[in-house]
Amino acid sequence: GLMDTVIDDQSAKQATGILEKYKKDLGIDYHAFRTRKSGARKFIYFHLLVPDDWTVKKGHDLAEEIELEIVKTVPLSAVFVHLEPIEDPASFEDIELFRQ
Repeated sequence: GLMDTVIDDQSAKQATGILEKYKKDLGIDYHAFRTRKSGARKFIYFHLLVPDDWTVKKGHDLAEEIELEIVKTVPLSAVFVHLEPIEDPASFEDIELFRQ
């Protein structure tokens, strides 16, 4: 709505901290991290970049695991993940909010 704002810094840092842990441990990456708050609800969006040779199931399972960890850590949050192949240059063309 018109009164939406970004989420508080602590919640954003908790979410990116979780992503950074997976990045270090599994060699994945993320970008296009965005947040918004509407009332008490916190919405977290990001693109999750996984190795090209991963199956859709493996990437999806990781996305679900990360989403669940963020939701448990950041109260009243909803997480939206867009999965992309890390080695495809096209994955880095949609970092901005609006695609061309």
